[in-house]
Amino acid sequence: MHTYGLIWTEDRLQTYFDSEDNIVLDVDFTNESLWDLGAFPDYYKNPWRNESNNAPFNREFYFVLNVAVGGRNWYFPEN
Repeated sequence: MHTYGLIWTEDRLQTYFDSEDNIVLDVDFTNESLWDLGAFPDYYKNPWRNESNNAPFNREFYFVLNVAVGGRNWYFPEN
């Protein structure tokens, strides 16, 4: 068994594996917005340009975790 964790604050997003000391992803958006960190091409316009750096996650939303199981991918015969 493993523990997968998410630490989400106004300035930072971190994911960890088994222990909060084992950070796998660390995104700091104190100096740059999430849009800027995404490095989108110039022809895209930032829809959140007048909002805080953590936009669009500065508003209420639904968080969906999906653990999909299924399909056979030709690994196993259908008996």
